[in-house]
Amino acid sequence: MTTIEIKDKSVPEILDERKALAAKGSCKTCQFCIPDPNEYYGTTHYCGIQGSVNPIHFTREELDQEQYSYGSCNDGNWSHTEDDGSSKPIYGCLAYIPRTVEGVSYSDAVVSRQRAFMHCLAEAVNLHCAIGDVRSGKAQAKLDELLRRLNTGDFSGYSLY
Repeated sequence: MTTIEIKDKSVPEILDERKALAAKGSCKTCQFCIPDPNEYYGTTHYCGIQGSVNPIHFTREELDQEQYSYGSCNDGNWSHTEDDGSSKPIYGCLAYIPRTVEGVSYSDAVVSRQRAFMHCLAEAVNLHCAIGDVRSGKAQAKLDELLRRLNTGDFSGYSLY
């Protein structure tokens, strides 16, 4: 029996890999762009990763027009927080996988697995960033600022989102 050495990837390496894959495709060519049997208001497909709470539906025209037809979803499109606190969008869908099988439905195991992957990736990214903030001293500075606001009641310039 032989063993295969698996090199663990870091969070930035996984994100870079996902971004590179996303750059090659579109919603139209994604495994999780699922035909919509209900044709909700003229749509023909929906995103299986976005989920059923705020589903993303596509018309045939939308899928043909753009590389990624939908600009913002909960699970695929992300932004990166810069050192100054500003947010920089990550273009493309990090959930994207090229279609290899036709007829995948929302309840298929491959869709459930990818949604779990995306949730796990989001959690890993958040922890990676939090650890980086602690190591650099940013976390303490953020806590100090929050405590200053709580103790003084000064919430001017404080964003709720």
